[in-house]
Amino acid sequence: MINKQSYSDSTVFFNINCPQCNSIAKGYDDITGNIETIECPICGYRQISDKRDNSVTTFYGYGAIRIEYVNRPFINVFFEEELTDKEINEYLDMLNDIYVIKESSYFYIYKNNEIKVLFGVQPQSFDKYVEQHIEEIEYANLLASYRNMSEESDFEDF
Repeated sequence: MINKQSYSDSTVFFNINCPQCNSIAKGYDDITGNIETIECPICGYRQISDKRDNSVTTFYGYGAIRIEYVNRPFINVFFEEELTDKEINEYLDMLNDIYVIKESSYFYIYKNNEIKVLFGVQPQSFDKYVEQHIEEIEYANLLASYRNMSEESDFEDF
């Protein structure tokens, strides 16, 4: 298992289609711009590219869990191997804590090219994410064009 690292030393964030599960993976560069990391918070896939020596290290994931608490730091773990039934039950027990923020916590298992939701909501696919953002941009552009037309009409000669 790998605990998610802090993003405080990162410079660039971007969303990308996860090469393993087609969900929304997060990408970022470190502060030097030499290391690019792609992490999928759904299936646990990680890819680390070092631009200095053109090396790429890939970890294929078996799922991920995020537990957010009201009064303490969150837990975010990517699984690098299949979990046993005992481990699954231990994580599910952790999610039953009264201080867990249920709306933002999740537990996914990735097996046989499928995402199994053990806790939380079904994750959005990258394609759906792109479609939604295109609609938002088109709507924003439509509003902007109406604003421009409105501003231009304010200066008509009377």
